[in-house]
Amino acid sequence: MPTKVSVNSGQITINDGSTFLVTDSYGWIDDNVAQGFFVADTRLISYYEVSINRDRLLLLASSPINHHSALYQFTNPEFRTVNGTVPQGHLMIGIRRDIVGECTKILTLQIIIQNGFNFNSCWQFALILPTFLK
Repeated sequence: MPTKVSVNSGQITINDGSTFLVTDSYGWIDDNVAQGFFVADTRLISYYEVSINRDRLLLLASSPINHHSALYQFTNPEFRTVNGTVPQGHLMIGIRRDIVGECTKILTLQIIIQNGFNFNSCWQFALILPTFLK
C-alpha cells in the first residue's frame, strides 16, 4: 500500500529547539486542532486571530522564510469607520513571526495605509514573549 505524502498541509510551522509555533496558512491558531505556540511540549497559546472590525483579513501570501521565521501578507476587507468606508485592498498588512534565541516574537505587525482618509501612515509593533521554559 503506498504512503500518502502531503506537500502542503495548509499549516506553517517554525521552531527553535523545543519552542515552536504551528499556524494555518493565514497565521491564525485554531484551538480545535493541533496548532499553537508550544514550549517544551506545553501549549501556551491555543487561539490567535487578527481582524478588522471582526472581519478576517484577506490573505495575499504566506510562507516560512526559514526554519525559525514566517511572513504573512494581507489586505483588508471593506469596513466602516467613523470617517467613512475603507475600500477593500486599501491597507497592506504584514505579519512576521520569529522564534530565535531567548525571545519569541509572536507578532511583528506592520500596517501601511495608502492615500486617503486624512492620513498616510505606517505603524509597527511587536509582541515578544520570553522563552523561559527552554
